[in-house]
Amino acid sequence: MTAEQAYQLFELLPAEAPARAASLLPQSKSFTTGAFAYSSGPGLRRHTRVFPLATKALADFVRATCATHSFSSIAIFRDLTAPLHLDALNQPSQPNLLIPLTAFSGGGVWYESPSGTSHRLLDGVVTPGCVLDVASGPVFLPAAEARHQTLPWEGTRCVLVAFTSLDAHTLCPADLDTLSRAGFSCGAPGTPHALPPVPHTSLRPMAVELCAGSASLSAALRAAGFATLAVDHHWNTHSPQHSICQLDLSCPQQQALLLRWMRTQPLAHVHLGLPCGTCSRARERALPHGVPGPAPRPLRNLLHPLGLPNLTPAEHRRVCQANAVYWFALDVLELAASMGATVSLENPSRSWLWSALRAMAEESQRVHLLAQLEECIFDSCMHGGRRKKSTKILGSPGLFSSLRASCDSSHTHAPWTIDPTGSGPRFATAEEAQYPRLLCLRMAQALAARHQLPEPVPTASASLSQSVRRGPRPLIPEFYECARVPAASTLQPHERGNPGQVLPTVLKDAVDTVLTTDPVDTAKRRLQAVITIKQLAKELEGKEDEFKSSLDPDVASILSPKKLCLWKALLKASDFDDCGIVDLMARGIPLVGTHGPVPNLEPGGEPSSDSPDNLLASAPLRREAMIRSRKIPSDQHQNDLVSASMEEVSRGDLKGPLTESDAHQHFGSEHWLLNPRFPIYQGVSLKLRVIDDAKASGLNSAFSPSYKVKLMDIDVLACLVAHVASSLHLGHCDGNPVHHLVASSEWEGGTLDLARAYKQVPIDPASRPFCVVGFPTSEGWQYYRSDVLPFGSNASVYAFLRISRALHHVLVKFLAALTTVFYDDFPIIEPAMGAPVLKSAVSAVLDCLGWAHSKDGDKALQFAGSFVALGVLVDLRGIRSAKFRLSNKPGRIDKLVEMIQQFSDEGRVDSGRLSILQGHLNFAAGFYMAKGLRFLSKEFAKLLDGRRSTSEIRALCRLAIALLRGTPEREFDLAVTGQPVIIFTDGSWEGGRAGAGGVVFDPATEATQVFELEVPGELLAAWQPQVGTQLICQIEAYAAISARYLLRHVIRDRLAVMWIDNEPARVALSKGTADSESLRAMARVMQSIEISHPSVLWYERVCSFSNPADMPSRGDAEAAARLFGGRVVDLGSDGPVRDAILLAVRDPYANLVV
Repeated sequence: MTAEQAYQLFELLPAEAPARAASLLPQSKSFTTGAFAYSSGPGLRRHTRVFPLATKALADFVRATCATHSFSSIAIFRDLTAPLHLDALNQPSQPNLLIPLTAFSGGGVWYESPSGTSHRLLDGVVTPGCVLDVASGPVFLPAAEARHQTLPWEGTRCVLVAFTSLDAHTLCPADLDTLSRAGFSCGAPGTPHALPPVPHTSLRPMAVELCAGSASLSAALRAAGFATLAVDHHWNTHSPQHSICQLDLSCPQQQALLLRWMRTQPLAHVHLGLPCGTCSRARERALPHGVPGPAPRPLRNLLHPLGLPNLTPAEHRRVCQANAVYWFALDVLELAASMGATVSLENPSRSWLWSALRAMAEESQRVHLLAQLEECIFDSCMHGGRRKKSTKILGSPGLFSSLRASCDSSHTHAPWTIDPTGSGPRFATAEEAQYPRLLCLRMAQALAARHQLPEPVPTASASLSQSVRRGPRPLIPEFYECARVPAASTLQPHERGNPGQVLPTVLKDAVDTVLTTDPVDTAKRRLQAVITIKQLAKELEGKEDEFKSSLDPDVASILSPKKLCLWKALLKASDFDDCGIVDLMARGIPLVGTHGPVPNLEPGGEPSSDSPDNLLASAPLRREAMIRSRKIPSDQHQNDLVSASMEEVSRGDLKGPLTESDAHQHFGSEHWLLNPRFPIYQGVSLKLRVIDDAKASGLNSAFSPSYKVKLMDIDVLACLVAHVASSLHLGHCDGNPVHHLVASSEWEGGTLDLARAYKQVPIDPASRPFCVVGFPTSEGWQYYRSDVLPFGSNASVYAFLRISRALHHVLVKFLAALTTVFYDDFPIIEPAMGAPVLKSAVSAVLDCLGWAHSKDGDKALQFAGSFVALGVLVDLRGIRSAKFRLSNKPGRIDKLVEMIQQFSDEGRVDSGRLSILQGHLNFAAGFYMAKGLRFLSKEFAKLLDGRRSTSEIRALCRLAIALLRGTPEREFDLAVTGQPVIIFTDGSWEGGRAGAGGVVFDPATEATQVFELEVPGELLAAWQPQVGTQLICQIEAYAAISARYLLRHVIRDRLAVMWIDNEPARVALSKGTADSESLRAMARVMQSIEISHPSVLWYERVCSFSNPADMPSRGDAEAAARLFGGRVVDLGSDGPVRDAILLAVRDPYANLVV
């Protein structure tokens, strides 16, 4: 029986009145069976005889969970909060075993312990104790010796408790026999003994996936009920579906580390998806004609399975590294055999890996390890793969026999393509490295059956013919008729039509209030709101103190400045939809599990890919691997980390520093998670920010967000400003006239910043073993226990977004503040005459609530006509004319130019500085007109392969500096309105003839024009060496670019929609870059035109059969003109476009001007 099945059985059993409960919820329920103890003596509960089969099933479940535990009684509680109490009628020498039956977060049990580190205020006395993390797995509780109580939780908390009633061993022989036959074990009492250790090694069978890649098999095995560990190298490029323990399996020290850990586990299965890059038979094939670049050389053959003798030094290193992993695979097989575990190895059926393993086994006299395994060969397409790939699994006999299947030709296959890229050919074989989901489910199903797990994987198909991929669905359905599309429907609402549509209702109401009300009345309302909030805070002082006295002492200490009761009262009074965030914050934020659903927030988010108990079980392995692999940082980084950490210690955010043995003693176990800490330096001033890497530790993989949060990013701020600008331009807001004083006022803005935002929020006590931060120093590693939200945890992000959303609601609802919020930044805009009062009011309300915010220095809220928000300079000085600007903040471009000039001077790049440059470039590119800078980040990344000469590096640097200095920044003009110009373009490539054409409809003149274009032969000749003979993408892109250039005067400063029926061309032009060299060159030309002749252009997809430009692209413009009621026109010469494309093809780093 699984925990889920035990819960389903509990659902069918009757409810009873609980013996004790601090509070009952509508869904609260309890059920008890086995022995009882009253003052008159022990006896048998009625349920033992009324439900004998259910009682036995539950007892068997307990014994399967912990075979050595003695118990006479079983109780199951759902959503019951037990107050502080002592189980005086339990046998003192026998602890309770608590087993979670459902997934929930929080919900631990605090109990008194002199050596504990979790203190609570009991009867006016601070009392030490421990918190048992019930949600993470079975735990033991000294219920008869120590007072204890249930802590708050999120989700449905159902817990089974197996305990021994007082004097149960003195029951009459008949009753003892009934208990024994039901599976209970109530031994005679002995002397009280130490509490059994929490079984962090997991009571579930352990499945280990080595060289896991995407770890999709581990995800399926975890879903099937196994405890799981997925291992791969830190340079693993796959997107993992399960947390990865990063180990270099070619390193002997890390091999020994993993083997030592595996010996401590209830090992059930080991799967090895060994790397096959050096063993691939595809290396023996020549590249197809027209694919540029050298073909990969074979590295092994039948006579030399361990490596050819003529390898280059780089090839030899790669083969030796792979061989080290293969030798280790034999060690793993040997260990698995000694522990009785099943095994499997996977590779392409023709891979040289099989010969290499056989040669190694013969050399080390371990042939028996391979001989006892069974081959299973199948075509991957029969298990959900996209291509017909023959795969071989060598595994324990009979384990995967059901997977044998050859392609039955009943489905389509994706082609085995080789795509040319700027960094060399890209092979479709790489796409087949990740196991298909269906294959993983079927493998998990087979393993669950072999190891007698209670339940097979429900989504795995028993029939091979079921769920086989029948071919990809078309991205865009093809329609066989033309339909007129309303022009305005192609643009997103916030782009032009009605920017207020994307704003929350409460913010739109505030805009209406500020714009249509006398500014003096608005100021009076704000001051009255502050007075009212201060009065309410005073009235709630006693309730605040009483509430905080019930909290965990460390949590209460962190929350001491906060007025939680006041905050919740304001949220309730204003009908906010997430008052629960205050309760969650009061308990401390759980870093694992889930935070539960939130009303009015869209459900969703990626489910967790690992579990808390898996993480703690593998914590010693992960920690030691991390310690061995991390280099000691520079002296500056060490000093900065120590200084920042000790400052957090002085504020009460961290406990430490600790040694590793200190941490073991502190948590009472070695099962605590290490989150490596590292510094980053932000902005022009290189401000230090410390990151706690919850991804590297695996912590983020055990958190599952249950809702989606829409960030109020720079786009939403732009919509707020645009909504105000549009209303001022129109003279009304939602039908109400703008007040004349507001209409004549200048506007100002500023950004309010919450100080140390994450550090104002505590984590829940049960999350502390998951939140140890540390870093290496010259004198060894330093560790700290974090009591506040770590910067780097997914749970921190989701919790704080809810917190800032609730604070934003208070400021907007009670003060009519025109503000958005992005994490801890609150950009605010306001008519200049109202700014001083609003600034004081906002600060006063935050002070009342206890939220620290910047009041001095650069981050203090200061209103001005242009201000920095979210790293962007927002210029409001033209807002009364319906114009505003978004540009890069002062100093950013100078800093970028300085960094790029350093690369140019040195003639080389390094990965550390390059990653910083890429981050700045990607952000800065969003605030320029057009997308001319988008390709720079990718081009700089390519420099790392070492293939670029010094002259090429310097050419790219010159171009980057020219674009940064010469590209205009973004200006928004809300006076630009009207229906967009509709442009259809198309290209044709048939029988060696290239054609292009277009149809354009101008709503201003209601004229439809049809035109043909000639594709220059020089361009065809330039494209063919790069892409071969399939030129349709390039021709389609050329048609769009030429049309854009020839219509430059028609659509200048106007809205336009360009319809393209080739997706690669459309995506390249939309993004301003592409992987294909030729498309990237043309995307750059398009952006150059956009800079010289700006418009508001949107690219959209039209299916081929619906494209009106199809006829003119094939030389039949007259027929198109008759069909669409237009006329054929000659738009002139597009020679500058041809010349610019040829220049960009010849010189990828040329500075283009069209």
